Amino acid sequence: MKPTATLKDILKPPFTHCGTPVGNVTCGTVEGLRRLADVRGWGFFQYFENGEALQDEFKDFLVAAMNEKWERDFGDKSFWIEQTWEKGGSTYVCPECDVMHQWESDYCPSCGTRLLEPKEETE
Repeated sequence: MKPTATLKDILKPPFTHCGTPVGNVTCGTVEGLRRLADVRGWGFFQYFENGEALQDEFKDFLVAAMNEKWERDFGDKSFWIEQTWEKGGSTYVCPECDVMHQWESDYCPSCGTRLLEPKEETE
């Protein structure tokens, strides 16, 4: 029996699919590339005229969602960098594209990177 582990310990994204009609979702693991799921089954997609195309679109959707979720939960976190002016005003710099903005959202309007609120300075 293998020891207790977490997904982060054993999976090595990115998630992909094999590109065959079977539609296996694959990912690197500590043991090498492994099949994680068989997505290409007909289910209710078979009742649509374009069922094969719908299944392929769903397979791509799942792979993209799994990669996005992994990045959100386990990826490196990027933070807005606060630039304070002498007169008390602030602007923020995106660490990915180095462009200065007024901070209005969690996404850089220049490069689209998801950024978290500026870190509090700790002394």
